Amino acid sequence: MLDLITSTEETHYESYRLAQMETRKFGEPKVKKVDNPKFKEEEEMLRKRFTEQVKLEESRFRQWEQHVSYLCTALYEKADKQLIAERDRLNKDLESAHSTIKALEVSFPIRDRRVWLTDRANWNKSQTTTNKVDQSDDDKPSLRMCTRVTLFG
Repeated sequence: MLDLITSTEETHYESYRLAQMETRKFGEPKVKKVDNPKFKEEEEMLRKRFTEQVKLEESRFRQWEQHVSYLCTALYEKADKQLIAERDRLNKDLESAHSTIKALEVSFPIRDRRVWLTDRANWNKSQTTTNKVDQSDDDKPSLRMCTRVTLFG
């Protein structure tokens, strides 16, 4: 059996070597045959189909991107309008509060600002010495009132 395998190998090897010696020169690389026309046609078909699919997906992505951009722009415009309306409302409230303060300033003139500030300072000292914790907000002098007094003079 071993002799049969060995003789077959030698026969095939010799026939291959002779065929290569006839077609190639010494030192040249073996010529690969990958130019099968059937495979080339299939490869071209696959390339064309792939490029068509890529173009289709790119166009779908561009449409999606434009749609998302449009939606974002619409949302930002709506939010901007809401923020501007809120800003205008708050400015109007601030203006009305300012006009009320000005009217109160005219109707309630303060002769001596130091009296209010002294009362506030005395109240703070009494709080630190007595350490009253459960005192209601009504007993405390209004910080807003003191601030208004210092601003109006």
